[in-house]
Amino acid sequence: MKLFIAKFSTIDSASAPLDVNGILPLRTEVLAGTANAYIVNGTLFQKGKFTENMIYLCTNYVDAFNRPQVRPLVSIPLLELKEVCKNFGEPVYNLNSNDESFRNYKCDCGHVGDNSRY
Repeated sequence: MKLFIAKFSTIDSASAPLDVNGILPLRTEVLAGTANAYIVNGTLFQKGKFTENMIYLCTNYVDAFNRPQVRPLVSIPLLELKEVCKNFGEPVYNLNSNDESFRNYKCDCGHVGDNSRY
């Protein structure tokens, strides 16, 4: 299981697609380790009772449609963040994944993915 550290924020763009429940997706900002997906379904995030801008230990997984996904697991206290991040290395967005939703999107941390959609 590949783990990484990240925080999430809602994509506030008029072109961001709403999910079937009318909720905007969230983007992943990797703080340490490697993420294979960058967009998180808003409904799944809410159902998991996760909170935007909190820091989480996360895992990469592949869904039933063979798409890379991100799953937040547990929150990380801010006081432990520096020490925990040392164990995961530099933040990496794995563009070799099959996640087409993020190809040229530029997030706040400076990573360039797919802004043609968001």
